[in-house]
Amino acid sequence: MNLFKASVAPKADKKLQSLFKAKPTDDVRFAAVKAYIQNFKPETLASNDLQAEVDEAYAVVDTNRDGFITPAELKAAIQAEGKPVTDEEIQFVFLLIDANQDGKLSWNECYNFAKSQGGLNVSLYTRSEKVNIIFQYYDTNKDGFLNKAEVKRLLVDSYGAATDADAQWFIALVDSNWDGKISWYELYYAIQE
Repeated sequence: MNLFKASVAPKADKKLQSLFKAKPTDDVRFAAVKAYIQNFKPETLASNDLQAEVDEAYAVVDTNRDGFITPAELKAAIQAEGKPVTDEEIQFVFLLIDANQDGKLSWNECYNFAKSQGGLNVSLYTRSEKVNIIFQYYDTNKDGFLNKAEVKRLLVDSYGAATDADAQWFIALVDSNWDGKISWYELYYAIQE
């Protein structure tokens, strides 16, 4: 399941990176937003229906359609997403998910694991992929920027209640080119470690 085929984030070059060096303060609200993005589970936005999510992923990974996922199928699916993975990592995944330890993953084992983890594939997303998904979700007018209303929704989801003043504060904190809205680059560089 690849959510990033139509990525909204262009590749950053050195000139652009130097333009967007937002240095936010250690404000508690900013820390909450940063933590929300860094610990973000894209699956919570991609699908609220866990069964459908598992069905979709299972159909992609079970390439021979025998009703089970083998280590080779899982490794191939992860590599097809452009993510490097070792045999040891695949073995570890099987230790976590393969409840009956038969060397293959049934749909029920995948579903039960996903249910216990709050979704699939949580830890395999990079920061830029998370920012892509957040932008696609919160940029409701699809203009490539987060305006005050869209930022307010992000803040509400990050730490609960938020006012228009909170949204304006966050924009002022992150908006490095002072255009009154937040670009992908500005959000990405604002949440750097």
